[in-house]
Amino acid sequence: MRRFAVGVTTVSHQLYGTFMRQLSSSLFEWDEEDVRLLREAKRSELEGKRGMVGLTDAEVSMSLTKRELALHCRRRTRGAAVTERLVGELIETFDGEKGHDALGIPLLDHDRIQAIWTEQRRHLHCIQDPPGVSLYTKTGQLTKGGVTLPVFRCARGSTLLESFHLHLNRFIPGDCANAIHFQAFLLDGLVRWNENRAAAAVEGPAQPLLCYSGHQQHSLNQLAQEVLGQSLVKDYTKPGEYTGELIGIEYLYLQTGRVLQDVSLDPDTPDEAAADIQGLDVGTDAEDEGFQEYEDPTVHYSAPSPIPSAARSGDPADTPLSGPSSPAAPEACPQSPVVLQDLPRATTPQKQEDSELFRGPDGQPGYQHVTRLAGALVALRGLESVPETTVDELVRLWSALTDADKGRLVYPSRHQDRLVSGRLKASRSKTSVVAGKESLQRCLLGQASGPANWPSASRLVEAICSQLCRLHPTGFLSGGVRRTRWTAVLADYIHIRELVLDSPRLMAQTTLQLFELNQRTLSQWFSRRERERAALEQAVAATPIPAVASQPLPLPRQLLRGDEVSGQLTEFTSVTPKDNSRHSTQQERTTRAPIPATLAHPATLRHPGPALHRSPASPKSHGRQRGAAEREIPVFRRLPSGSLVLNPSSEALKLCAPGASGGRALFRARKPEEVEAAARAHVIATGGDPGNAELVLSHSSIEFGKYPGQTFRWLLENDVGYAIHLVHHHQWERESSSSEGPLMANKDALTRYSCAQPDILELVKFHRAQEVARSRASQPGHEGAALVGFGQFKLDSLRELYESADRSRIDYVKRLRRKTPQPGTQMDAAVRYIRRRDQERQSSAPQLAASQPAAPRPAGPTPLAPAISALLGRRSLSPGELQAKPEPSDAELVELALGVEEKEERPQQSFLPPGPAPQSAELQIPESWRGAFSREQQEWMGRELFTRNSAGNTVLTTDLRLWWYPPQPRPIFSQPPASPAAFFACRLFLWVPHRMWAFKLTCAQPGCKRPLTKAGLYKTIRRVLDIDGWYLMATEYLECRRCQKKVAGWSQDVLNQLDPAHRCQFPAILTYKLSCDLRVVRLLRERALGNSATQLYTKLCEGHSEAWMRRSMQYLGECKYFLATGSERRAFPPPPPMPPVPTPVWLLNVYCYDVLSRLDEVKARVTSTFGSILKMDSTKKVTKKLAGFAADTAAWATNVGNEFGQVLISVLTSAEGEGLLPMAAGLMQRYRIAGVAPPPAHVRFQRLLLLSWRIKDGCRVP
Repeated sequence: MRRFAVGVTTVSHQLYGTFMRQLSSSLFEWDEEDVRLLREAKRSELEGKRGMVGLTDAEVSMSLTKRELALHCRRRTRGAAVTERLVGELIETFDGEKGHDALGIPLLDHDRIQAIWTEQRRHLHCIQDPPGVSLYTKTGQLTKGGVTLPVFRCARGSTLLESFHLHLNRFIPGDCANAIHFQAFLLDGLVRWNENRAAAAVEGPAQPLLCYSGHQQHSLNQLAQEVLGQSLVKDYTKPGEYTGELIGIEYLYLQTGRVLQDVSLDPDTPDEAAADIQGLDVGTDAEDEGFQEYEDPTVHYSAPSPIPSAARSGDPADTPLSGPSSPAAPEACPQSPVVLQDLPRATTPQKQEDSELFRGPDGQPGYQHVTRLAGALVALRGLESVPETTVDELVRLWSALTDADKGRLVYPSRHQDRLVSGRLKASRSKTSVVAGKESLQRCLLGQASGPANWPSASRLVEAICSQLCRLHPTGFLSGGVRRTRWTAVLADYIHIRELVLDSPRLMAQTTLQLFELNQRTLSQWFSRRERERAALEQAVAATPIPAVASQPLPLPRQLLRGDEVSGQLTEFTSVTPKDNSRHSTQQERTTRAPIPATLAHPATLRHPGPALHRSPASPKSHGRQRGAAEREIPVFRRLPSGSLVLNPSSEALKLCAPGASGGRALFRARKPEEVEAAARAHVIATGGDPGNAELVLSHSSIEFGKYPGQTFRWLLENDVGYAIHLVHHHQWERESSSSEGPLMANKDALTRYSCAQPDILELVKFHRAQEVARSRASQPGHEGAALVGFGQFKLDSLRELYESADRSRIDYVKRLRRKTPQPGTQMDAAVRYIRRRDQERQSSAPQLAASQPAAPRPAGPTPLAPAISALLGRRSLSPGELQAKPEPSDAELVELALGVEEKEERPQQSFLPPGPAPQSAELQIPESWRGAFSREQQEWMGRELFTRNSAGNTVLTTDLRLWWYPPQPRPIFSQPPASPAAFFACRLFLWVPHRMWAFKLTCAQPGCKRPLTKAGLYKTIRRVLDIDGWYLMATEYLECRRCQKKVAGWSQDVLNQLDPAHRCQFPAILTYKLSCDLRVVRLLRERALGNSATQLYTKLCEGHSEAWMRRSMQYLGECKYFLATGSERRAFPPPPPMPPVPTPVWLLNVYCYDVLSRLDEVKARVTSTFGSILKMDSTKKVTKKLAGFAADTAAWATNVGNEFGQVLISVLTSAEGEGLLPMAAGLMQRYRIAGVAPPPAHVRFQRLLLLSWRIKDGCRVP
């Protein structure tokens, strides 16, 4: 049909809609029984809701909507011969004189339409429905007008594949992805899509168990069959062996000659090529339509547009798509004098007309009485009031109306009578516009008038408007200004309405309902009526509605039962897929990941350059063109160095001077609306753009503080220091208050305008960081947490500056040692801190030397400082970095740790318990583990996990389990907590499959296959990201005695040898640097509206922050009770900082790695999908996301679906046509290998090839 539409001269032609409707009727015919049942339900509904009785079948059929026909009726193709005859007659009719409109413009281009018809008539047999195959499935039923109607879902059409194309853009997150990530996202999304469609094809309620892992489902069912004799999970798509078909990027690379690189590499491996994934937030450019749509956009239904009076039904589907505008006051227009003789007289005989039956446009009788009353009301437009004789005449005419015209009107609905059932509770329609919603909102919030309606809501109002339109056929001139005809029509109607409402006797004896109209409702009503009459004026016979088939259609399919689905969807024995993914655990990495800068912790702020402020503006920047842009940006006062001047200007000092304005008067803060209105008026008066929000803010006045009445821009130009103080104080105030008063609103506006200036924003950030650092530095023993606050390294803390190994910072410290600053300044505090640290270093050197053991040591001096720095630095590293960092000997680490810890704990000796004895439990854990745990964690782990044998050696306990939980803090403390470690301890996951379950594991080296033996515990402790925190993971070390290769217990070579019941207990995905729990990865697997890696990152940050704050409050709450009132503050150690959450890019990399690690299983599930009705469609949009070497190489993404909406194959191609032959051959091979009968029905879509197993009448088919 779209190809025939190419042959028209213009789609705006008056006969275009009629031609497309008759073309659809030439192709399809409806089932007679379904149409009869729907017509009966519609007639019952019209009689019950509108009181419309005595309607014929034709009149009821005209009120049927396209959605109702598609939802409750089945249709089929007419056959090639009948279709050829009907389409030929239709083209012959519209290609002649009957195809011309009122202006003589032809609908069809003769040469073009004849060429199209010559080409397309050869393919008519390709689009026919296969005989004996039902394309409809009965999905349910509903009651309409007391009649139960079936609900059908049609397998014809490309709606399901188009919906898959919509979701395909969400499977691939962001704007671009390289080939490996694109392949992973496509495969995982394809499997989940097919599983959802298979579940929807089964009759009955939705299953509460939701799992997309075919391997786990199949393994659970196998165990349940062996133990219980029954299956526990409905496995809709049993995975078989992977057939070797190329999917996605692999198919594209076959055409382009490229090779897809290894897709199982660790995303954190140092040697891996960087894979950029940009644009993490998926846009909301399209609505989530689900996988079912009732309206086929490729076919024009035979049902006509609703009749003008259909808007009275109250059905939202019958209302116009765009809501009317708010009722506007009509403008005066010249009126012709009307005398009372224009009214119809009561003495005029109308017996002949009364005896005959007159039907209106809606098919209801009594329309002659409506037109008489409308004419009498129109005659009132020249009167100032209604005379009594005229009232008697109007009452008489009103009494002659039918009961339906006298009854109460039912206006078009402006609400939804039920909640939508789509995903995210969103409508599945292509537009979210509710007719009349805007007008209703405007009238409720604006002037005191009701919402406007369309004239078709009442036959009387429609007749009045028709007569007024005849009286005003064109516009007119009023005072030299051209007025539209709708102004005159609306003015007359409103005058008539006011006369009726102002007549008490007329309103008491009648129930006339003349509702609100406006120019938009009038023009829309008139345009719809003219469009409907345009086709009738061309003498083109309308097609019977709807065209029903003479023979009944095949019975619809029924939804599959749970015990049938396996045999219907797959008919072969499933085989557990083999996992060939690789994972390396021994690779080294020496670089550390950058710590993300945050505002909360000043230690994480890094100085971006030589100065925090911008460089001074050049003379050209100050001499830029005058305009609105300059007025909205303040002109800051700067020092010669380029930094902002924080002190108030002379103008500001004058305003603050005592008695400057005769005393400070009381100042009332105005409402935000008043402030904005005054600022907008000032902008308009000065020639600015009132739509520029920042310009309006710059002229908003301050309603508080030292400078009330001054503008925001004036404040930033005259007193930057005070503005920074206000913004910082308001941000702190907003964190603890949700007030919405005028004062807080004014402060909000000032904060928005100030923070929009980059210079002010940087100063506010620095001010907040300085306050946080100053608060930490006020605690005893933490003086070094204060920021430097001046000079080149103003964002560094004093401790960072002093302990830095950077040459520039070392030279800066040397210069400060020689300074003699003014007392009380920030430089004075920095110099005093540096000198105190110098004294502590000199005094601690002899003590550190005396603490060395007497054991023989190698010749030469021992570099203590680097060793101490290495020891202290290891506590903040991740487990992967601990493995990669060179390690000193265990003896050096123990003795250095004892010396350093003794020195650090000396100031707190009076509050902390004495250190552990040499034989304490913490010394029982392996020495390589001690750097990753605090002393309290070492103690409980040594006590729980390890014991001593008879020889006194430390061994792992025999009472093994997977999860080990630290002891909880005591509910009541009798003495101050020694440290916050007990409140922030992490649980431990101990993975020792060889020791715990005695598995016989073999070496994975080719040609070896010797058993692996125990080789102790793995020295690296992994830190695993969880939903609300982190946990630790440890494992065993296994060794092959033959090839001397050692592997960790969590390597893929070991995990792949475990049976499914034990393999599923491993909870995480391990990468080289960090590790991630599977619960976090599952949150990324289903991406839809509002679900992206960035949003997951935000949720993780929120969960981690709440858990950290909860533990910190618990710790500080216990410390609070030991603060002696009036005595010196006790030096409690602060809570440890919260570890940062990995970035959204890392989360996507881990998710991608999870998919590619089970690649064969995913591919097997895709190639295990079949169908009896195949359809194919292509899209271009998703190919634009390919980045890297594969960018701009794919032209189409072609997908083949079945009748359930599942996708059998999805490939990216550089060209269609012959390029799809390997895909079609792979599908045929899939059916042959599985022993499934080939599908008897195939559907062709748009411009694509027809999938078929044979050649049809000269059509080239793969």
